[in-house]
Amino acid sequence: MTAQQFLTIPMVLTFVVTLVNVFLLLGLRTKYEEAKQTNQATKEDIGEITKIVEEIKNNLTNETEILKSKLSIENQHKINIKTAEHNALINYVEKFSAWFFYMARVQLYTYNLESYKEIDNIDIEINRRLYEKDLADAKLLLFVNNQDFVKMQGGLDLSVHDFQQTLLLGLNDLKGIFRFGELKLEKATDIQSYELKTKLLSDAYASSKKTSDELSKKYEEVYKKFVVLVKYVNNRLMTL
Repeated sequence: MTAQQFLTIPMVLTFVVTLVNVFLLLGLRTKYEEAKQTNQATKEDIGEITKIVEEIKNNLTNETEILKSKLSIENQHKINIKTAEHNALINYVEKFSAWFFYMARVQLYTYNLESYKEIDNIDIEINRRLYEKDLADAKLLLFVNNQDFVKMQGGLDLSVHDFQQTLLLGLNDLKGIFRFGELKLEKATDIQSYELKTKLLSDAYASSKKTSDELSKKYEEVYKKFVVLVKYVNNRLMTL
C-alpha cells in the first residue's frame, strides 16, 4: 500500500463521518423544527381554544344575565298582578260594607216634622256609596273569574238591592206622611193641630215599624251571604 493510498483511507473515513454528522445534524434540526412547529401549533391551538372558551363563557354570562332580567321582570309582573288583586279584593269588601252597613244603620224612628227633609240626603248618600261599590266591583272582575264567586257576588248584590229598595220605599212613605201632615197643619186650628200631630206621629211610627221589621228580616239574609263572601275573600288573600 502506497503512502498516497494510506492517506486516502483516513480522509474517506473522515468524509464519511462528517457526512454522517451532517445528516444527523440535519435530521436533528428537522426534528427540532418539526417539534418547534408542533409546539407553536399547539400553543396557537391552545390560544384559539382558550379564546373560543372565553367567548362561550361570555356568551353564557350574557345569556344568563338576560334570562335573569327576563325572569325578574316576569316575577315582578306576577307580583304586581297579585298585589293589584289583593288590593281589589280588600277595596271591594270595604266599599260593599260602606254601602250596605250605612243603609242598615239608618234610624227611621228619629225623623219628625222638623227633620224629615233630611231624608233626601240619605238617598243621595246611598247612591254615592253604591257608585263606589260598583267601581270596586268592576275592578275586581279584572282578576276574579271564578264562577262560584261570580254567582255568590251576584246573589249578594240582588239581596242588598232588595234591602235598599225596601229602605227607600219606607223613607219615601215616611217623608210623604210628614209632608202631607205639614200641609194639613198649615190650615188647622190649635185643637186640630194637636189631633193632627198625634195622628201624624202615630202614622209615622207605624210606617217606620213596618219598614224596620221588613229590613230586619232582609238584613239576616244579606248578612249570611256576606259572611260567605268574606270567607272566600279571606281564603283567596291567603293564596296571594
